[in-house]
Amino acid sequence: MATTPGRLPDAKVCGLHKHYPDLDRCDICREIRADAFQDLAPMPTLKQAFPVVAPLSDKRLGCMDVRHPAGVLQKLQAAEDQAGEWAVDRHEAQEILEKERRRLHLQKHQASKAERAVDAAIKAGVVQVAHANQAAEDRRRRGEQNLQALEVQVRQAEVLSEEAQREAHLRKTEATSLAEQEHTHAMEVEELLRLARENTSAARQRVEEAEVGSRKRLEERDSEIKREMLELHTRVELARQEAESRVQKVQKSCATILNAKQEEVAKAKESIGYRIGVEAQRNVAAKEEANRRRHEAEHRLIADRHGIKQHVTALEEDLGGHLQRVQHREDRTRRHCQEFEAGAVNLLSSKADSLWSEARRKEDCAKASLEQTAYVLGHHYKSRWQYTPTVDLKVSTILQGCLHGRPSDDPIMLMPPSPRVLSPPAELPRLVAISDTT
Repeated sequence: MATTPGRLPDAKVCGLHKHYPDLDRCDICREIRADAFQDLAPMPTLKQAFPVVAPLSDKRLGCMDVRHPAGVLQKLQAAEDQAGEWAVDRHEAQEILEKERRRLHLQKHQASKAERAVDAAIKAGVVQVAHANQAAEDRRRRGEQNLQALEVQVRQAEVLSEEAQREAHLRKTEATSLAEQEHTHAMEVEELLRLARENTSAARQRVEEAEVGSRKRLEERDSEIKREMLELHTRVELARQEAESRVQKVQKSCATILNAKQEEVAKAKESIGYRIGVEAQRNVAAKEEANRRRHEAEHRLIADRHGIKQHVTALEEDLGGHLQRVQHREDRTRRHCQEFEAGAVNLLSSKADSLWSEARRKEDCAKASLEQTAYVLGHHYKSRWQYTPTVDLKVSTILQGCLHGRPSDDPIMLMPPSPRVLSPPAELPRLVAISDTT
Protein backbone atom coordinates (compact mmCIF):
# COMPACT_ATOMS: atom_id res chain seq x y z
CA MET A 1 0.00 0.00 0.00
CA ALA A 2 1.41 3.36 -1.06
CA THR A 3 1.55 6.13 1.52
CA THR A 4 1.31 9.81 0.76
CA PRO A 5 3.98 12.15 2.18
CA GLY A 6 3.11 13.56 5.61
CA ARG A 7 0.25 11.06 6.22
CA LEU A 8 0.25 7.74 8.10
CA PRO A 9 -0.83 4.54 6.41
CA ASP A 10 -4.30 3.25 7.21
CA ALA A 11 -2.92 0.25 9.12
CA LYS A 12 -0.88 2.42 11.54
CA VAL A 13 -3.71 4.20 13.36
CA CYS A 14 -4.43 4.08 17.10
CA GLY A 15 -7.73 2.37 17.83
CA LEU A 16 -8.59 4.83 20.62
CA HIS A 17 -7.58 8.02 18.78
CA LYS A 18 -8.37 7.64 15.09
CA HIS A 19 -9.05 11.27 14.24
CA TYR A 20 -7.28 13.27 16.99
CA PRO A 21 -4.16 11.50 18.31
CA ASP A 22 -3.20 12.12 21.95
CA LEU A 23 0.57 12.49 21.98
CA ASP A 24 0.72 13.34 25.71
CA ARG A 25 -1.04 10.40 27.37
CA CYS A 26 -1.15 7.68 24.67
CA ASP A 27 2.05 5.68 24.09
CA ILE A 28 0.65 4.06 20.91
CA CYS A 29 0.02 7.47 19.30
CA ARG A 30 3.54 8.65 20.21
CA GLU A 31 5.08 5.44 18.82
CA ILE A 32 3.05 5.55 15.58
CA ARG A 33 3.60 9.28 15.00
CA ALA A 34 7.25 9.28 15.94
CA ASP A 35 8.27 10.05 12.34
CA ALA A 36 4.89 11.32 11.06
CA PHE A 37 6.28 14.61 9.79
CA GLN A 38 9.43 13.31 8.15
CA ASP A 39 7.88 12.96 4.67
CA LEU A 40 7.96 16.58 3.59
CA ALA A 41 7.70 18.31 0.25
CA PRO A 42 10.89 18.02 -1.82
CA MET A 43 13.29 20.90 -1.83
CA PRO A 44 13.19 23.08 -4.94
CA THR A 45 16.31 22.87 -7.06
CA LEU A 46 17.72 24.72 -9.98
CA LYS A 47 15.93 22.37 -12.34
CA GLN A 48 13.27 23.97 -14.47
CA ALA A 49 9.63 23.00 -14.23
CA PHE A 50 9.89 21.71 -17.81
CA PRO A 51 12.95 21.37 -20.05
CA VAL A 52 13.71 24.08 -22.57
CA VAL A 53 15.84 22.65 -25.34
CA ALA A 54 15.61 25.58 -27.72
CA PRO A 55 18.44 28.06 -27.48
CA LEU A 56 17.60 31.59 -26.57
CA SER A 57 17.41 33.69 -29.73
CA ASP A 58 15.73 36.71 -31.11
CA LYS A 59 12.23 36.31 -32.46
CA ARG A 60 13.18 38.27 -35.50
CA LEU A 61 15.35 35.41 -36.69
CA GLY A 62 12.24 33.27 -37.10
CA CYS A 63 10.62 30.30 -35.38
CA MET A 64 12.63 27.31 -34.48
CA ASP A 65 11.60 23.71 -33.98
CA VAL A 66 11.23 22.92 -30.34
CA ARG A 67 11.34 19.41 -28.99
CA HIS A 68 8.40 18.94 -26.62
CA PRO A 69 9.24 17.17 -23.38
CA ALA A 70 7.32 14.05 -22.48
CA GLY A 71 5.43 13.69 -19.18
CA VAL A 72 5.81 17.30 -18.07
CA LEU A 73 2.10 17.68 -17.25
CA GLN A 74 2.05 14.45 -15.22
CA LYS A 75 5.07 15.62 -13.22
CA LEU A 76 3.45 18.99 -12.54
CA GLN A 77 0.24 17.29 -11.42
CA ALA A 78 2.19 14.94 -9.16
CA ALA A 79 4.03 17.92 -7.67
CA GLU A 80 0.74 19.75 -7.11
CA ASP A 81 -0.79 16.65 -5.45
CA GLN A 82 2.25 16.33 -3.24
CA ALA A 83 2.05 20.02 -2.26
CA GLY A 84 -1.68 19.65 -1.54
CA GLU A 85 -1.11 16.64 0.71
CA TRP A 86 1.64 18.51 2.51
CA ALA A 87 -0.76 21.48 3.01
CA VAL A 88 -3.40 19.10 4.43
CA ASP A 89 -0.85 17.62 6.84
CA ARG A 90 0.26 21.09 7.86
CA HIS A 91 -3.38 22.06 8.49
CA GLU A 92 -3.87 18.96 10.69
CA ALA A 93 -0.70 19.77 12.61
CA GLN A 94 -1.92 23.34 13.10
CA GLU A 95 -5.26 22.04 14.38
CA ILE A 96 -3.47 19.73 16.84
CA LEU A 97 -1.28 22.63 17.98
CA GLU A 98 -4.33 24.89 18.42
CA LYS A 99 -6.08 22.16 20.41
CA GLU A 100 -3.06 21.79 22.73
CA ARG A 101 -2.90 25.56 23.11
CA ARG A 102 -6.57 25.66 24.11
CA ARG A 103 -5.96 22.82 26.57
CA LEU A 104 -2.99 24.69 28.04
CA HIS A 105 -5.09 27.85 28.32
CA LEU A 106 -7.84 25.87 30.08
CA GLN A 107 -5.33 24.33 32.50
CA LYS A 108 -3.86 27.77 33.22
CA HIS A 109 -7.38 29.05 33.89
CA GLN A 110 -8.04 26.11 36.23
CA ALA A 111 -4.71 26.73 37.99
CA SER A 112 -5.58 30.41 38.50
CA LYS A 113 -9.03 29.38 39.75
CA ALA A 114 -7.40 26.93 42.20
CA GLU A 115 -5.05 29.70 43.37
CA ARG A 116 -8.01 32.00 43.99
CA ALA A 117 -9.78 29.21 45.89
CA VAL A 118 -6.62 28.68 47.98
CA ASP A 119 -6.42 32.40 48.71
CA ALA A 120 -10.09 32.42 49.73
CA ALA A 121 -9.53 29.36 51.98
CA ILE A 122 -6.49 31.03 53.58
CA LYS A 123 -8.48 34.19 54.22
CA ALA A 124 -11.36 32.14 55.70
CA GLY A 125 -8.87 30.25 57.93
CA VAL A 126 -7.35 33.55 59.12
CA VAL A 127 -10.87 34.85 59.92
CA GLN A 128 -11.68 31.63 61.83
CA VAL A 129 -8.42 31.88 63.82
CA ALA A 130 -9.21 35.52 64.62
CA HIS A 131 -12.73 34.52 65.76
CA ALA A 132 -11.30 31.69 67.89
CA ASN A 133 -8.76 34.05 69.47
CA GLN A 134 -11.50 36.58 70.15
CA ALA A 135 -13.72 33.89 71.73
CA ALA A 136 -10.79 32.69 73.88
CA GLU A 137 -10.09 36.27 74.93
CA ASP A 138 -13.79 36.76 75.82
CA ARG A 139 -13.84 33.55 77.87
CA ARG A 140 -10.62 34.52 79.65
CA ARG A 141 -12.02 37.98 80.40
CA ARG A 142 -15.29 36.49 81.71
CA GLY A 143 -13.28 34.04 83.87
CA GLU A 144 -11.23 36.91 85.31
CA GLN A 145 -14.41 38.87 85.99
CA ASN A 146 -15.98 35.86 87.75
CA LEU A 147 -12.78 35.37 89.77
CA GLN A 148 -12.77 39.05 90.74
CA ALA A 149 -16.46 38.78 91.76
CA LEU A 150 -15.69 35.71 93.88
CA GLU A 151 -12.72 37.51 95.46
CA VAL A 152 -15.01 40.44 96.27
CA GLN A 153 -17.52 38.03 97.84
CA VAL A 154 -14.72 36.39 99.85
CA ARG A 155 -13.56 39.79 101.07
CA GLN A 156 -17.15 40.66 102.00
CA ALA A 157 -17.44 37.36 103.91
CA GLU A 158 -14.16 38.15 105.69
CA VAL A 159 -15.44 41.62 106.55
CA LEU A 160 -18.68 40.09 107.88
CA SER A 161 -16.63 37.57 109.89
CA GLU A 162 -14.50 40.37 111.35
CA GLU A 163 -17.64 42.35 112.19
CA ALA A 164 -19.13 39.26 113.89
CA GLN A 165 -15.93 38.77 115.87
CA ARG A 166 -15.94 42.42 116.91
CA GLU A 167 -19.62 42.17 117.90
CA ALA A 168 -18.92 38.99 119.90
CA HIS A 169 -15.94 40.67 121.54
CA LEU A 170 -18.08 43.71 122.38
CA ARG A 171 -20.82 41.52 123.80
CA LYS A 172 -18.26 39.51 125.73
CA THR A 173 -16.79 42.75 127.06
CA GLU A 174 -20.27 43.96 128.05
CA ALA A 175 -21.00 40.64 129.77
CA THR A 176 -17.64 40.82 131.57
CA SER A 177 -18.35 44.40 132.64
CA LEU A 178 -21.82 43.36 133.84
CA ALA A 179 -20.27 40.48 135.78
CA GLU A 180 -17.71 42.86 137.26
CA GLN A 181 -20.49 45.28 138.17
CA GLU A 182 -22.46 42.49 139.82
CA HIS A 183 -19.34 41.40 141.65
CA THR A 184 -18.74 44.99 142.76
CA HIS A 185 -22.36 45.30 143.87
CA ALA A 186 -22.02 42.04 145.81
CA MET A 187 -18.85 43.37 147.44
CA GLU A 188 -20.69 46.57 148.30
CA VAL A 189 -23.54 44.55 149.81
CA GLU A 190 -21.04 42.49 151.81
CA GLU A 191 -19.37 45.73 152.89
CA LEU A 192 -22.75 47.08 154.03
CA LEU A 193 -23.40 43.83 155.85
CA ARG A 194 -19.99 44.08 157.49
CA LEU A 195 -20.72 47.68 158.50
CA ALA A 196 -24.08 46.63 159.87
CA ARG A 197 -22.36 43.87 161.81
CA GLU A 198 -19.77 46.32 163.10
CA ASN A 199 -22.53 48.73 164.08
CA THR A 200 -24.33 45.89 165.78
CA SER A 201 -21.16 44.82 167.59
CA ALA A 202 -20.52 48.45 168.52
CA ALA A 203 -24.07 48.74 169.74
CA ARG A 204 -23.60 45.54 171.67
CA GLN A 205 -20.37 46.88 173.08
CA ARG A 206 -22.08 50.12 174.04
CA VAL A 207 -24.90 48.13 175.54
CA GLU A 208 -22.41 46.09 177.50
CA GLU A 209 -20.64 49.23 178.58
CA ALA A 210 -23.94 50.74 179.51
CA GLU A 211 -24.80 47.55 181.29
CA VAL A 212 -21.49 47.62 183.17
CA GLY A 213 -22.07 51.27 183.98
CA SER A 214 -25.58 50.48 185.00
CA ARG A 215 -24.36 47.65 187.15
CA LYS A 216 -21.85 49.95 188.65
CA ARG A 217 -24.50 52.53 189.06
CA LEU A 218 -26.83 49.81 190.34
CA GLU A 219 -24.22 48.78 192.75
CA GLU A 220 -23.89 52.36 193.66
CA ARG A 221 -27.56 52.86 193.52
CA ASP A 222 -29.12 49.61 194.56
CA SER A 223 -32.24 51.16 195.49
CA GLU A 224 -32.70 53.01 192.25
CA ILE A 225 -31.38 50.36 189.82
CA LYS A 226 -33.48 47.43 190.94
CA ARG A 227 -36.56 49.20 189.75
CA GLU A 228 -34.95 50.40 186.54
CA MET A 229 -33.04 47.11 186.04
CA LEU A 230 -36.09 45.32 184.86
CA GLU A 231 -36.98 48.19 182.54
CA LEU A 232 -33.46 48.35 181.23
CA HIS A 233 -33.33 44.62 180.75
CA THR A 234 -36.60 44.80 178.95
CA ARG A 235 -35.32 47.61 176.73
CA VAL A 236 -32.11 45.71 176.07
CA GLU A 237 -34.02 42.63 175.10
CA LEU A 238 -36.28 44.65 172.86
CA ALA A 239 -33.27 46.38 171.29
CA ARG A 240 -31.50 43.09 170.85
CA GLN A 241 -34.54 41.49 169.27
CA GLU A 242 -35.05 44.49 167.04
CA ALA A 243 -31.36 44.45 166.07
CA GLU A 244 -31.47 40.73 165.38
CA SER A 245 -34.64 41.12 163.35
CA ARG A 246 -33.06 43.94 161.42
CA VAL A 247 -29.90 41.91 160.86
CA GLN A 248 -31.94 38.93 159.69
CA LYS A 249 -33.97 41.14 157.37
CA VAL A 250 -30.78 42.69 155.96
CA GLN A 251 -29.20 39.24 155.55
CA LYS A 252 -32.31 37.88 153.82
CA SER A 253 -32.57 40.88 151.50
CA CYS A 254 -28.83 40.69 150.71
CA ALA A 255 -29.07 36.96 150.08
CA THR A 256 -32.11 37.47 147.84
CA ILE A 257 -30.42 40.25 145.90
CA LEU A 258 -27.19 38.25 145.65
CA ASN A 259 -29.05 35.18 144.37
CA ALA A 260 -30.94 37.27 141.81
CA LYS A 261 -27.75 38.91 140.64
CA GLN A 262 -25.98 35.54 140.47
CA GLU A 263 -28.86 34.10 138.44
CA GLU A 264 -28.74 37.09 136.10
CA VAL A 265 -24.97 36.69 135.75
CA ALA A 266 -25.39 32.96 135.03
CA LYS A 267 -28.11 33.66 132.48
CA ALA A 268 -25.95 36.36 130.87
CA LYS A 269 -23.00 33.94 130.74
CA GLU A 270 -25.18 31.23 129.17
CA SER A 271 -26.60 33.63 126.56
CA ILE A 272 -23.15 35.03 125.83
CA GLY A 273 -21.69 31.51 125.50
CA TYR A 274 -24.55 30.48 123.21
CA ARG A 275 -24.14 33.59 121.08
CA ILE A 276 -20.38 33.12 120.93
CA GLY A 277 -20.86 29.50 119.78
CA VAL A 278 -23.45 30.52 117.19
CA GLU A 279 -21.21 33.30 115.89
CA ALA A 280 -18.23 30.92 115.78
CA GLN A 281 -20.28 28.32 113.88
CA ARG A 282 -21.53 31.01 111.52
CA ASN A 283 -17.97 32.25 110.99
CA VAL A 284 -16.73 28.69 110.30
CA ALA A 285 -19.64 28.06 107.89
CA ALA A 286 -18.93 31.37 106.10
CA LYS A 287 -15.25 30.47 105.75
CA GLU A 288 -16.09 26.98 104.48
CA GLU A 289 -18.60 28.40 101.96
CA ALA A 290 -16.05 30.99 100.81
CA ASN A 291 -13.37 28.30 100.41
CA ARG A 292 -15.80 26.06 98.55
CA ARG A 293 -16.78 28.84 96.15
CA ARG A 294 -13.15 29.80 95.66
CA HIS A 295 -12.23 26.17 94.82
CA GLU A 296 -15.20 25.88 92.46
CA ALA A 297 -14.21 29.12 90.71
CA GLU A 298 -10.59 27.93 90.40
CA HIS A 299 -11.67 24.54 89.00
CA ARG A 300 -14.10 26.21 86.61
CA LEU A 301 -11.38 28.65 85.46
CA ILE A 302 -8.89 25.79 84.97
CA ALA A 303 -11.49 23.79 83.01
CA ASP A 304 -12.35 26.81 80.84
CA ARG A 305 -8.68 27.52 80.13
CA HIS A 306 -8.05 23.87 79.30
CA GLY A 307 -11.09 23.78 76.98
CA ILE A 308 -10.02 27.02 75.28
CA LYS A 309 -6.49 25.70 74.86
CA GLN A 310 -7.73 22.42 73.37
CA HIS A 311 -10.13 24.27 71.06
CA VAL A 312 -7.39 26.64 69.87
CA THR A 313 -4.97 23.71 69.41
CA ALA A 314 -7.57 21.76 67.40
CA LEU A 315 -8.30 24.80 65.24
CA GLU A 316 -4.58 25.40 64.65
CA GLU A 317 -4.05 21.74 63.71
CA ASP A 318 -7.06 21.76 61.35
CA LEU A 319 -5.99 25.01 59.71
CA GLY A 320 -2.37 23.80 59.48
CA GLY A 321 -3.50 20.55 57.82
CA HIS A 322 -5.80 22.45 55.46
CA LEU A 323 -2.99 24.88 54.56
CA GLN A 324 -0.59 21.98 54.00
CA ARG A 325 -3.13 20.23 51.75
CA VAL A 326 -3.75 23.42 49.80
CA GLN A 327 0.00 24.08 49.50
CA HIS A 328 0.57 20.47 48.41
CA ARG A 329 -2.23 20.77 45.84
CA GLU A 330 -0.81 24.07 44.60
CA ASP A 331 2.72 22.60 44.36
CA ARG A 332 1.38 19.57 42.55
CA THR A 333 -0.56 21.78 40.11
CA ARG A 334 2.52 23.94 39.56
CA ARG A 335 4.71 20.88 38.99
CA HIS A 336 2.13 19.44 36.59
CA CYS A 337 1.99 22.72 34.65
CA GLN A 338 5.78 22.97 34.60
CA GLU A 339 6.12 19.34 33.49
CA PHE A 340 3.40 19.87 30.89
CA GLU A 341 5.06 23.06 29.64
CA ALA A 342 8.50 21.45 29.70
CA GLY A 343 7.20 18.28 28.05
CA ALA A 344 4.36 18.27 25.56
CA VAL A 345 3.97 22.04 25.17
CA ASN A 346 7.68 22.60 24.71
CA LEU A 347 7.81 19.72 22.25
CA LEU A 348 4.79 21.05 20.37
CA SER A 349 6.20 24.60 20.42
CA SER A 350 9.56 23.44 19.11
CA LYS A 351 7.82 21.24 16.56
CA ALA A 352 5.55 24.13 15.54
CA ASP A 353 8.55 26.48 15.28
CA SER A 354 10.41 23.97 13.16
CA LEU A 355 7.32 23.38 11.00
CA TRP A 356 6.75 27.13 10.69
CA SER A 357 10.35 27.76 9.68
CA GLU A 358 10.11 24.85 7.27
CA ALA A 359 6.84 26.23 5.86
CA ARG A 360 8.43 29.67 5.56
CA ARG A 361 11.37 28.19 3.76
CA LYS A 362 9.03 26.22 1.51
CA GLU A 363 7.03 29.36 0.82
CA ASP A 364 10.23 31.16 -0.13
CA CYS A 365 11.12 28.19 -2.29
CA ALA A 366 7.67 28.25 -3.91
CA LYS A 367 8.03 31.98 -4.56
CA ALA A 368 11.46 31.49 -6.06
CA SER A 369 10.14 28.55 -8.10
CA LEU A 370 7.27 30.73 -9.33
CA GLU A 371 9.68 33.49 -10.29
CA GLN A 372 11.90 30.95 -12.04
CA THR A 373 8.86 29.51 -13.78
CA ALA A 374 7.75 32.96 -14.95
CA TYR A 375 11.28 33.69 -16.11
CA VAL A 376 11.53 30.44 -18.05
CA LEU A 377 7.96 30.80 -19.34
CA GLY A 378 8.75 34.21 -20.77
CA HIS A 379 11.82 32.94 -22.60
CA HIS A 380 9.91 29.88 -23.81
CA TYR A 381 7.06 32.00 -25.13
CA LYS A 382 9.50 34.36 -26.83
CA SER A 383 11.22 31.50 -28.53
CA ARG A 384 7.97 30.57 -30.30
CA TRP A 385 5.83 33.69 -30.69
CA GLN A 386 6.11 37.41 -30.80
CA TYR A 387 5.76 38.95 -27.30
CA THR A 388 3.48 41.88 -27.94
CA PRO A 389 1.74 44.37 -25.61
CA THR A 390 -1.48 42.40 -26.08
CA VAL A 391 0.20 39.22 -24.88
CA ASP A 392 1.73 41.14 -22.00
CA LEU A 393 -1.69 42.55 -21.10
CA LYS A 394 -3.22 39.06 -21.15
CA VAL A 395 -0.43 37.66 -18.99
CA SER A 396 -0.73 40.65 -16.65
CA THR A 397 -4.50 40.10 -16.38
CA ILE A 398 -4.00 36.42 -15.60
CA LEU A 399 -1.15 37.05 -13.15
CA GLN A 400 -2.71 40.29 -11.88
CA GLY A 401 0.47 42.19 -12.75
CA CYS A 402 3.15 42.44 -15.38
CA LEU A 403 5.92 39.95 -15.56
CA HIS A 404 8.60 42.57 -15.52
CA GLY A 405 6.78 45.02 -13.19
CA ARG A 406 7.90 48.26 -14.86
CA PRO A 407 5.96 51.45 -14.04
CA SER A 408 3.51 52.81 -16.59
CA ASP A 409 5.26 56.18 -16.86
CA ASP A 410 8.53 54.55 -17.86
CA PRO A 411 9.47 55.63 -21.43
CA ILE A 412 10.62 52.10 -22.13
CA MET A 413 6.98 50.98 -21.81
CA LEU A 414 6.34 52.70 -25.15
CA MET A 415 8.49 50.05 -26.77
CA PRO A 416 7.25 46.50 -27.24
CA PRO A 417 7.81 44.60 -23.99
CA SER A 418 10.37 41.87 -23.82
CA PRO A 419 10.66 39.06 -21.26
CA ARG A 420 14.42 39.60 -21.15
CA VAL A 421 13.88 42.59 -18.88
CA LEU A 422 12.75 40.21 -16.13
CA SER A 423 15.40 39.79 -13.45
CA PRO A 424 16.27 36.35 -12.13
CA PRO A 425 14.66 35.31 -8.82
CA ALA A 426 16.03 37.40 -5.93
CA GLU A 427 15.74 34.55 -3.40
CA LEU A 428 17.53 32.04 -5.59
CA PRO A 429 21.10 32.55 -4.30
CA ARG A 430 20.00 32.34 -0.66
CA LEU A 431 17.97 29.19 -1.33
CA VAL A 432 20.93 27.65 -3.14
CA ALA A 433 23.15 28.45 -0.15
CA ILE A 434 20.60 26.93 2.25
CA SER A 435 20.28 23.79 0.12
CA ASP A 436 24.07 23.48 0.00
CA THR A 437 24.34 23.76 3.78
CA THR A 438 21.56 21.23 4.36
